[in-house]
Amino acid sequence: MRLSEKPAVGKPLRFFLEYQNTGRQPAQDVFYEPDSYSYNKEMAVDVAARTKRNVEECKSKQPNGGQLTIFPGKQTFTPYQIKKSNNLITRAVTSGSDIVLISGCFVYRTLDELHRTAFCFEYDASNPQEDDEGKPIMNFCLSGNYAD
Repeated sequence: MRLSEKPAVGKPLRFFLEYQNTGRQPAQDVFYEPDSYSYNKEMAVDVAARTKRNVEECKSKQPNGGQLTIFPGKQTFTPYQIKKSNNLITRAVTSGSDIVLISGCFVYRTLDELHRTAFCFEYDASNPQEDDEGKPIMNFCLSGNYAD
């Protein structure tokens, strides 16, 4: 996951989620639901519990008929702007004492089979990472990732 720019207080935060359908069949009726929040690094145990709940909720979600179809190959979602991002990006986030976390769930069908994929990414300003173009990237969380 890439960010549009380095998080700054008062600026909207947009991210680009790159994904790939590695199968041979199109993923149909794709339902995609992100969640975002920030947390203090000292609350890692609480965050692990929340990401575990997100995975369990993802396992029970149903796709919406007639939604997006994703064909095999690499693609990128259009930029997603986090709701309430002005409240999300605080001085604690930009200083590195708080971490921004984005978790979510993909639900889709291949032929008549239902699949779910939960994901979790985090941005830590005290240990920033960049892609080849110099854009900030988010790292995988230690928990909160799942695929069936």
